[in-house]
Parts: sequence; C-alpha cells; structure tokens
Amino acid sequence: MTSSRYADLLLYHRYRYYVLGRPELSDTQYDDLERRVLAQYPGHPVASKPGSSMGYDYPSYIVDGRRPTPDERAWRDKRYPYNHLEHIDV
Repeated sequence: MTSSRYADLLLYHRYRYYVLGRPELSDTQYDDLERRVLAQYPGHPVASKPGSSMGYDYPSYIVDGRRPTPDERAWRDKRYPYNHLEHIDV
C-alpha cells in the first residue's frame, strides 16, 4: 500500500471516530494500523499528527465516503507530502 493510500485510510478512520463517533475499528485495531504506517513510513505527516474532531480538517472525499478524484489526490499529496528519503538512517 502506498503512503498516500495509508493517509486516506487513517483520515477515514479518524473522521469516523472523532467527528461521527462511529468507529469501524476498535482502539487497538486503529493503534495497530497507525503503528504499521509509522513503521513503514516513519514521520508520515498524517500518522505523525493527532486526529481532529473538526469536520473541516478532513478532505471532502473522506467526508463523502468516496475515492478521491485525480485533482483531490494531487491536493492530498501536496498537503501531506511524504519523502521517504528524508527518513532513511545512513
């Protein structure tokens, strides 16, 4: 799974938990997901920040429960940039 897809997955589950109050994952399952993302993508900008209870903090495609359009994917990648080379220990 790409870092962008993980970002969408985390945002989706955060929105369901923090805004709607209807989580699909248990706290343990969500914590495991977040740990997996951070293990695979250290410093990922979505996984590294806490969730928000404000609906406007989430992209419209997350709120609408749909896949992002190409323009929305470009916006997401610009808002949550992830460069794996910045996180490689040499």
